[in-house]
Amino acid sequence: MFQRLKVHLNLINLSFLFVVSLLAPLTDHAAIGYNDVVYILGGADENGTVLDTVWKYDSVFHNYTKMASMPQPRYRFGATIINSNIF
Repeated sequence: MFQRLKVHLNLINLSFLFVVSLLAPLTDHAAIGYNDVVYILGGADENGTVLDTVWKYDSVFHNYTKMASMPQPRYRFGATIINSNIF
């Protein structure tokens, strides 16, 4: 899969920011920020299929890494991080 790259122009300081979007549309997922990373868990795709996927977005390098899947598909749920563990 290819990642879509978007370019945003900051009109205040006239600088460009390159932003990588998700690989596919997603809804009803959970997202957690931790240090320089955002974890995106589960949700539903554009066909309504509930997903068990976990993506890690690195905000420093602007890339996504697919992590180990959740034990079961989930959507419309909450998640948190305690002692570096996602629940």
